[in-house]
Amino acid sequence: MAFVTLSVHAQSRWLHSRHHFTCAGQAKSDRFGFASDTAGDFDADGQLDIVVGAWSVDLPGKVDAGRVRVLSGRDGSTIASFDGSAAREQFGFSVCGLGDLDGDGYSEIGVGAPGHASVAFDAGRVVVLSGKTHQQLHVWHGSRANFRFGSAVARVPDADSDGVPDLLVGVPGNDTNGRRAGGIRLVSVKTGKTIHLVSGRAAEDLFGAAVSGVGDLDKDGYGDFAVGAFKSDEKALNSGSVTVFTGRTGKVLFKLLGTYREGSFGNAVDKAGDVNRDGWPDIVVGSYTANTNLRWAGLVSVFSGKDGAFLWSGKGDKSKDHLGVSVAGIGDQNGDGYADVAAGAWGSDLGGTDAGLTRLYSGRNGTVLWDVKGDAGDELGASIAHVGDINGDGAPDFVTAAAQDSTLKKGPGYVSVLTLTEQFLRTDRCCLSLSCGGTQQMFLRPGVAYANQIFLMMGTASGTSPGVQVGALRVPINPDLYSAMLLANPNSFVSPSVGLFGSDGSARSRFWLPPNLDPALKNLVLHHAFVVVRPVPVLKFASNAASLRFR
Repeated sequence: MAFVTLSVHAQSRWLHSRHHFTCAGQAKSDRFGFASDTAGDFDADGQLDIVVGAWSVDLPGKVDAGRVRVLSGRDGSTIASFDGSAAREQFGFSVCGLGDLDGDGYSEIGVGAPGHASVAFDAGRVVVLSGKTHQQLHVWHGSRANFRFGSAVARVPDADSDGVPDLLVGVPGNDTNGRRAGGIRLVSVKTGKTIHLVSGRAAEDLFGAAVSGVGDLDKDGYGDFAVGAFKSDEKALNSGSVTVFTGRTGKVLFKLLGTYREGSFGNAVDKAGDVNRDGWPDIVVGSYTANTNLRWAGLVSVFSGKDGAFLWSGKGDKSKDHLGVSVAGIGDQNGDGYADVAAGAWGSDLGGTDAGLTRLYSGRNGTVLWDVKGDAGDELGASIAHVGDINGDGAPDFVTAAAQDSTLKKGPGYVSVLTLTEQFLRTDRCCLSLSCGGTQQMFLRPGVAYANQIFLMMGTASGTSPGVQVGALRVPINPDLYSAMLLANPNSFVSPSVGLFGSDGSARSRFWLPPNLDPALKNLVLHHAFVVVRPVPVLKFASNAASLRFR
């Protein structure tokens, strides 16, 4: 698997200090990560989770049936897995988090399977799955062959004022106004009924291939939504368009038009957050085949949610970068008070041939903040999503995915959850088996400022919030019996529990788990952190907490 790297203002360095976890697909050509989103708190453990689609998973006798996995935001372990029901269904082609729809404390997810054929060939279907029971709460089907119902799905904040978010479904194969003119269907997740149906303008527009909720743009108290038609010819051949609708009535608020011939404007669209601090959420749009300065370099553009006015854009660096194949609003990453955005360029060669990258932009002015690069063949940037504050450090995190994986000829794909807060403690694994036991390696890297200083390992079985405040330092450990045991028995489960950093400011420790432990400990989560003691007993530094789950 590739190890993603980070470039900051043209200076590259390893991303280890900002990497939360990476999770890979399970077999060659799975296309794991083709779709990803926050899942909310799917298992009601108090931690935000992630939903990932792998539409090309093959099941016994079912080619391209597809699979969706929900990953724990705590450690990346799989907490739920759902498989497609038939060959070529492409279950997981699109995914979205919906929040807690039924008030049971568990969040729900929406999944598209545009190849589903129970009604007709490639008619498609969309399901809503319960976080608590893992059962279907709703299912909708495309009504005709080749509609590809469910090619895109998105959560729309309450469009019908029933107190529950709604689900927007893209139907790019809809032929009401011509072959593959496209369409969308906005459905109530509370009742299952249709709120709005909209058909594409003209044949081959593929209206509905990209959809997004965009917040309340017209300030009427109802959620609004945007729909991409990346093959629309309104400005030039396949220049593309994005239409923004009011959720209350389904009427058009404004339309955005691509300007590049064959530019595919609207192949990706997302809410950007408030990038200009005018009080309105804004919109980010991808044009992954835009011929800007080079053929298919790609383009990402940001528009005002207030009136559709153009704000700024960023161009791909080289031919066939395909910048804008995915886009996302990712919160305020650099702490300047303005929402920031990200765009994928799965054809970028900065990390090797077709390594791909995910580029983070300042929402304020479009300045490039960071580039996250894959390795050759990864196609990193296939999908991007804002996933909230996964690790509880107060900063927004995001997921970026590589639909391929350079370790295999056609790799399974992988997703990486990244935080732009330094992670000074990292581990080589997130889970250990109670029956087999094993070792979790821990890597301590506070930097050369702490060379030759004393570190002390700490642990808890009671979570990391609120932690312990020691002067200006917050130690992310809730004291409990496990904490006391580690302090009273140095070098027991954690070894070394006390040590010195090397001249480069790094050190290693490890957690050892003996085999054949009580199965009742299954799903117990431990957290470890280290503090720097200088001079004894003054604490000068506290790391992040790293988790370990027993399975």
